[in-house]
Amino acid sequence: MADWVGRFRKEIWHQHCDSRRRFRHMTTNLSECINAVLKGTQYLPISVIVRTTYERLQKLFITKDREAQSQLAARIRFSQRLLAAIEKNREGIQKMRVTHYDRRASVFVVEKLEPFEGWG
Repeated sequence: MADWVGRFRKEIWHQHCDSRRRFRHMTTNLSECINAVLKGTQYLPISVIVRTTYERLQKLFITKDREAQSQLAARIRFSQRLLAAIEKNREGIQKMRVTHYDRRASVFVVEKLEPFEGWG
Protein backbone atom coordinates (compact mmCIF):
# COMPACT_ATOMS: atom_id res chain seq x y z
CA MET A 1 0.00 0.00 0.00
CA ALA A 2 2.86 2.37 0.78
CA ASP A 3 4.27 1.81 -2.72
CA TRP A 4 0.89 2.58 -4.25
CA VAL A 5 0.49 5.79 -2.21
CA GLY A 6 4.06 6.78 -3.03
CA ARG A 7 3.15 7.08 -6.72
CA PHE A 8 0.95 10.14 -6.10
CA ARG A 9 2.31 13.67 -6.17
CA LYS A 10 2.35 14.63 -2.51
CA GLU A 11 1.88 18.34 -3.11
CA ILE A 12 -1.61 17.59 -4.40
CA TRP A 13 -2.91 15.81 -1.33
CA HIS A 14 -0.65 16.61 1.62
CA GLN A 15 -1.73 19.65 3.56
CA HIS A 16 1.84 20.26 4.76
CA CYS A 17 2.94 20.58 1.09
CA ASP A 18 0.28 23.25 0.54
CA SER A 19 2.74 26.12 -0.12
CA ARG A 20 -0.04 28.50 1.00
CA ARG A 21 -2.01 28.01 -2.22
CA ARG A 22 -5.13 27.65 -0.11
CA PHE A 23 -4.26 30.67 1.99
CA ARG A 24 -3.87 28.47 5.06
CA HIS A 25 -7.55 27.64 4.95
CA MET A 26 -8.69 24.10 4.42
CA THR A 27 -12.24 22.82 4.66
CA THR A 28 -13.69 19.36 4.43
CA ASN A 29 -17.18 18.02 3.97
CA LEU A 30 -17.35 17.48 7.71
CA SER A 31 -16.51 21.08 8.50
CA GLU A 32 -19.07 22.24 5.94
CA CYS A 33 -21.71 20.08 7.68
CA ILE A 34 -20.80 21.50 11.07
CA ASN A 35 -20.91 25.03 9.67
CA ALA A 36 -24.44 24.34 8.39
CA VAL A 37 -25.53 23.08 11.82
CA LEU A 38 -23.98 26.09 13.59
CA LYS A 39 -25.29 28.66 11.12
CA GLY A 40 -26.51 31.74 12.94
CA THR A 41 -24.99 30.83 16.32
CA GLN A 42 -21.57 32.48 16.09
CA TYR A 43 -22.44 35.41 18.42
CA LEU A 44 -24.24 33.37 21.08
CA PRO A 45 -22.81 32.18 24.42
CA ILE A 46 -21.11 28.78 24.25
CA SER A 47 -23.78 27.08 26.39
CA VAL A 48 -26.47 28.20 23.93
CA ILE A 49 -24.36 27.04 20.97
CA VAL A 50 -23.95 23.59 22.54
CA ARG A 51 -27.67 23.30 23.33
CA THR A 52 -28.66 24.56 19.86
CA THR A 53 -26.26 22.14 18.18
CA TYR A 54 -27.65 19.25 20.21
CA GLU A 55 -31.25 20.17 19.37
CA ARG A 56 -30.57 20.66 15.65
CA LEU A 57 -28.65 17.40 15.37
CA GLN A 58 -31.35 15.57 17.28
CA LYS A 59 -34.00 16.82 14.83
CA LEU A 60 -31.78 15.99 11.86
CA PHE A 61 -31.09 12.44 13.08
CA ILE A 62 -34.79 11.80 13.72
CA THR A 63 -35.72 13.09 10.26
CA LYS A 64 -33.01 11.07 8.51
CA ASP A 65 -33.92 7.94 10.49
CA ARG A 66 -37.56 8.23 9.48
CA GLU A 67 -36.57 8.70 5.83
CA ALA A 68 -34.29 5.67 5.95
CA GLN A 69 -36.87 3.49 7.72
CA SER A 70 -39.60 4.37 5.19
CA GLN A 71 -37.27 3.61 2.29
CA LEU A 72 -36.25 0.29 3.82
CA ALA A 73 -39.90 -0.59 4.43
CA ALA A 74 -40.57 0.11 0.75
CA ARG A 75 -37.62 -2.18 -0.11
CA ILE A 76 -35.62 0.76 -1.51
CA ARG A 77 -31.96 -0.03 -0.86
CA PHE A 78 -30.46 3.28 -1.99
CA SER A 79 -31.56 6.86 -1.38
CA GLN A 80 -33.45 8.58 -4.14
CA ARG A 81 -30.88 11.41 -4.19
CA LEU A 82 -28.09 8.91 -4.77
CA LEU A 83 -29.98 7.13 -7.56
CA ALA A 84 -30.79 10.46 -9.24
CA ALA A 85 -27.12 11.50 -9.09
CA ILE A 86 -26.01 8.16 -10.55
CA GLU A 87 -28.51 8.43 -13.40
CA LYS A 88 -27.44 12.01 -14.13
CA ASN A 89 -23.79 10.92 -14.29
CA ARG A 90 -24.63 7.98 -16.55
CA GLU A 91 -26.29 10.20 -19.17
CA GLY A 92 -23.01 11.52 -20.54
CA ILE A 93 -20.97 8.35 -20.20
CA GLN A 94 -20.01 6.43 -23.30
CA LYS A 95 -20.61 2.71 -23.34
CA MET A 96 -17.41 1.03 -22.17
CA ARG A 97 -16.17 -2.37 -21.10
CA VAL A 98 -13.33 -3.19 -18.73
CA THR A 99 -11.28 -5.86 -20.44
CA HIS A 100 -8.49 -6.28 -17.89
CA TYR A 101 -8.24 -5.35 -14.24
CA ASP A 102 -5.44 -5.93 -11.76
CA ARG A 103 -6.53 -5.00 -8.23
CA ARG A 104 -3.04 -5.18 -6.76
CA ALA A 105 -1.51 -2.78 -9.27
CA SER A 106 -4.72 -0.73 -9.73
CA VAL A 107 -4.33 -1.15 -13.48
CA PHE A 108 -7.21 -1.64 -15.87
CA VAL A 109 -7.93 -1.43 -19.58
CA VAL A 110 -11.15 0.17 -20.78
CA GLU A 111 -12.49 -0.49 -24.26
CA LYS A 112 -14.93 1.99 -25.79
CA LEU A 113 -17.79 0.18 -27.47
CA GLU A 114 -19.26 1.43 -30.72
CA PRO A 115 -23.03 1.91 -30.60
CA PHE A 116 -25.20 -0.41 -32.65
CA GLU A 117 -28.82 -0.30 -33.69
CA GLY A 118 -31.21 -1.02 -30.87
CA TRP A 119 -28.73 -0.02 -28.18
CA GLY A 120 -30.78 1.15 -25.24
